[in-house]
Amino acid sequence: MVSTTLPAAQTFLDDGEVDYALSGSTAAVHYLGGRNAVADLGRRIIYTTRTVSQADFPAGDEVIILTEDQDAARKWRSGYASLAQTYADLWASPGWQAAEFTRALKTSLFPAADWEQQTSA
Repeated sequence: MVSTTLPAAQTFLDDGEVDYALSGSTAAVHYLGGRNAVADLGRRIIYTTRTVSQADFPAGDEVIILTEDQDAARKWRSGYASLAQTYADLWASPGWQAAEFTRALKTSLFPAADWEQQTSA
């Protein structure tokens, strides 16, 4: 895992040879239809198949870069981690932004509580 600054992460992503998938708040905005209802994205999460080392990046806490396994690399072709991985990443992330994006995704996916949903019978 690498923890770095937003400019350093952007420089890394600008390299056309880098295969990556965005997760966390950035992917949440994507899955919410492109509308950012929270405003502050908080810490960003990037998955990549490229081997990265903290020594190659300036220290920072704006972005974490994680290793993307081969199965995920085959499936996450949209440039974003799966909805399930995005939700899990947000749920495990600190900060109010992660909590707000998790709440927004849950509301989008499950607009009514289980006990309020009509039965299909």
